[in-house]
Amino acid sequence: MGIRIIIMLLLSLSCTMTMGQTQTRFIDKVVGDINMGTGTKCDGLTPIESSVNLGYRFIPKMYAFVQAGRMYGLYDKNHGESYAKSSDLGGGLGYNFCRTDDGLLELDLRAAAKAGIGSDSWKHVTYDAALVGRIGRSIKINIGIGFRHVSSRTAGIGSYNGLFCTLGFGL
Repeated sequence: MGIRIIIMLLLSLSCTMTMGQTQTRFIDKVVGDINMGTGTKCDGLTPIESSVNLGYRFIPKMYAFVQAGRMYGLYDKNHGESYAKSSDLGGGLGYNFCRTDDGLLELDLRAAAKAGIGSDSWKHVTYDAALVGRIGRSIKINIGIGFRHVSSRTAGIGSYNGLFCTLGFGL
């Protein structure tokens, strides 16, 4: 149900925010990145993820993106390390609230929701809110820090709340 709400929001934003824009090239509106991330330990669980985001700027400061990735939950079960894995799919919104005049540094605020798909061992829904610094002109280095809530639906793995960090590259 949460994914349907996000899709409806993205569609309504695309219809209302594209009016009145000046003409620019399509490629200048594309936002994309590849990230690796990890979170703080909570109730014996440490999440590690890799993700790919692909998005589009509807207005110069705001964009919507689709996110796909893989998340692993490392946990200590009966004093032995184990892990659960999940393939994730979701999306979110980003807002660029600060950019230097030369375009070398940008700060974005992002919010995203994604869910585990397929028949992997960890069923969950993840909600993120993060501050992402983007450094560079054409290829950018992304450094992010934020808060993550993972609502687990797998027996034996509790829900997660904690800080997380990401590092990646993007356009």
